[in-house]
Amino acid sequence: AGYTHLQLAFGNDGFRFVLDDMTIEANGKTYTSDEVKAAIELGNEEYNKSHTDNSGDSFCAGHTFAKNALTESEMDEIIAHGKSVGIEIVPHLNMPGHMDALLDAMVELGIEGAHFTGYTTSDRSLDLENAEAVAFLQALLAKYAEYFSENGSKYFHIGADEYGNDAYSGNMGFPSMGSALYAKFAEFVNANAAIVEGYGMTARAWNDGIYYGSYTAEFDPDIEITYWSSGWWGYNLAKTSKFIEKGNGLINTHGDYYFILGANDAFTEGNSTAHTPGVYLPAESYDITRFMDGSTVEDPVGGMFCVWGDHPFAETETEVAANIRLALRAMALRMDDLPLDGMNTGVVEGGFNEDGTINGATAHEHSYTAVVTAPTCTEQGYTTYTCECGDSYVADYTDALGHTEGEAVKENEKAADCVNDGSYDSVVYCTVCGEELSRETVTIPATGHTEEIIPGKDATCTEDGLTEGKKCTVCGETTVEQEVIPALGHDFVNGECTRCDATLTSKFEDVKAGDFFFDPVEWAVEEGITTGATATTFDPNGNCQRAHVVTFLWRAAGSPEPTKAENPFTDVKETDFFYKAVLWAVEEGITNGLTTTTFGPYAECNRAQVVTFLWRAMKKPAPASTEHPFTDVAEDQFYFQAMLWAVENGITNGLTNTTFGPTSVCNRAQVVTFLYRTYNK
Repeated sequence: AGYTHLQLAFGNDGFRFVLDDMTIEANGKTYTSDEVKAAIELGNEEYNKSHTDNSGDSFCAGHTFAKNALTESEMDEIIAHGKSVGIEIVPHLNMPGHMDALLDAMVELGIEGAHFTGYTTSDRSLDLENAEAVAFLQALLAKYAEYFSENGSKYFHIGADEYGNDAYSGNMGFPSMGSALYAKFAEFVNANAAIVEGYGMTARAWNDGIYYGSYTAEFDPDIEITYWSSGWWGYNLAKTSKFIEKGNGLINTHGDYYFILGANDAFTEGNSTAHTPGVYLPAESYDITRFMDGSTVEDPVGGMFCVWGDHPFAETETEVAANIRLALRAMALRMDDLPLDGMNTGVVEGGFNEDGTINGATAHEHSYTAVVTAPTCTEQGYTTYTCECGDSYVADYTDALGHTEGEAVKENEKAADCVNDGSYDSVVYCTVCGEELSRETVTIPATGHTEEIIPGKDATCTEDGLTEGKKCTVCGETTVEQEVIPALGHDFVNGECTRCDATLTSKFEDVKAGDFFFDPVEWAVEEGITTGATATTFDPNGNCQRAHVVTFLWRAAGSPEPTKAENPFTDVKETDFFYKAVLWAVEEGITNGLTTTTFGPYAECNRAQVVTFLWRAMKKPAPASTEHPFTDVAEDQFYFQAMLWAVENGITNGLTNTTFGPTSVCNRAQVVTFLYRTYNK
């Protein structure tokens, strides 16, 4: 029939769906699954009793409910079947009214005082001041929101209608409760909506309690309102305009079109309380945009057709099916603003038979053939859709044509060019009488330039480049000028350009472009750290002595003057080139000499000593981590911190992936490279 959703009121007075795991965490305690299930079963039984033998209701007297509640596997089956036929399940758990079974269940669980009291104590409404009961119910709501969200539901109806109606001696609850209690009601509804929204679903609620009368409490604007009643004299429900002002979406759930078991409503014959199969014509007056308050809402969220079991034993399941079979179709047509003329009243595969039993034929996906009846000047057009199984329906009505309009023709046409608009008159004539029905001047936008690309050219190290340009192939105009890209210049790394094959030449015969120490040597000479072994050789493989290393460090630091003149070392003379460097290194704590009286200037420096000198010269920065890959380095070695720092800062990576080589003698190339990586970052 075209419906998209099925709303199941599993929590409305009774509580008719129980999850496998009903464990509830609330109020600092755990209510076990078995305890909660037993309490709900008791609550249902109490509700059943009040609506069977003890109710005085002729429809219910002598009856008992055959089943307490659906199981999770049964609900899984319902949801799966719904998905197979394109129907999404909308759960309906009504709070804080319509809670008969849940209130009794909470009392059974030891939550006292859950029932609201007005003039009298309510059988079905929650005491919103009872924090323990509120916490339990909202934990319960979250549990069901999680289940339905995980099973594909996008909407969750939280009820919020008819609160406290049985607590004010025949008066309605909302006008009797006062602003303070109403504020608590709004707070509760908003909190429930937030729970539902937290699971990615849209909350829905009945309209009668939201923005009631002159109360000023605010509600979540994302709640969609199922608008079923406009109230009556003395019962002042909010108009649709109020919800539109607040931003709430509206669903037309018009109460005059309810189907209520055993009740005198729109789908009865005359004033009888007995439904008659085939009665669907009351649906003709339904307009999805016309709401109960008489207003017109042009863009409602949708429409809803409600079937209520107020008197559950008034009609059997098959009687209900027989009675709503055509009413469902009729209401669906009217929700699409289609007439009931031509409505398919036949039995469809997989649907209900006329007596309400299930049509045993295997349901299939209809494949309709469309036959279009064209409109005339005075008659509507329509399309008849027929399936090979015999199912058919009429839809896609079109208005009478009046004049038969021909195709629009172009007159007074002026072509557009690259920069100037063109135009033409679009004229429609009646094909019957030839009368001009309309004339509209249509602007033809300028075509714009048809551009072709003028190729650009990349810049090189020595030559300028050009950006890409464009010109029009139609009028020849240059639309994008080319711009000069300046030459990049060489990017030398270790004497070799990274962009071209250019290389640098060192003044040293034994330093070649591509050597790892090319840049460090050039830097060291330029900075005055060393002048080489001779005028034409650097001697990169020559082993470095202690005198050389401290001199290199001293010069890298700017050749500072020592602050003390005392020289404790017998092997360091004032005439030595390394004299000041040694005194400075000792003052700075970079080295203390080999003994108290000898420096050992000509002793060769190994890797452990060089990285330690560097680390001390940099004021012993703390490494970020003690992790390292080297098997030949122990934590108790004097150079351990220096090694960690050097590796972290890219000054050296070790001799191999697993060895640092602390005792390996450093040559001149390695020392100036360490210095370069330390001082030339």
